[in-house]
Amino acid sequence: MIFNGIKRRWMRKVVTKKAREDRSTVIWPQSMVVICEVDQIKLLETFKDWASALKIKAINVTVLCLVNDVKKETIDGVITFDQKAIKWSGGFNNVDYENVLDQPADLQINYFKDSNELLDFTSNYMRSRLKVGFGNEEDSINDLTIKMDQNDHQLFIKELKKYLSILTQ
Repeated sequence: MIFNGIKRRWMRKVVTKKAREDRSTVIWPQSMVVICEVDQIKLLETFKDWASALKIKAINVTVLCLVNDVKKETIDGVITFDQKAIKWSGGFNNVDYENVLDQPADLQINYFKDSNELLDFTSNYMRSRLKVGFGNEEDSINDLTIKMDQNDHQLFIKELKKYLSILTQ
């Protein structure tokens, strides 16, 4: 469909522009954003545990969740977005989603294995000091990719803390 082509072109153009902007150096995170899909939202408490393990205050943790329909799937404490979050002509429909994307974050965790167009756009658009993810086909999204099983949460946070201590020296 032609409208999807226009939408994709706008998304590519915005991401290219954002990629040229300078990002700050890595510091020990004071804020964290987790980007996930709706089937991983049951791990909301795990995300909060990660924040406490990294000594990040709960108020500085934001969870962005891709859902099928925002009107049908609202989750307390989570910013939900769907394919309609971006207008076909470019620009944003979802104000909460846009506000989170415009906020800088110290740490961004891309908690999705299989990427899609909207998750890739969301991840690339955000201005985070450090983007961490799991091994997937599109490694250019992440600054740091930890290749491991996505369900091994303890090992993930242990490895992340190790790499953060090295990067912030």
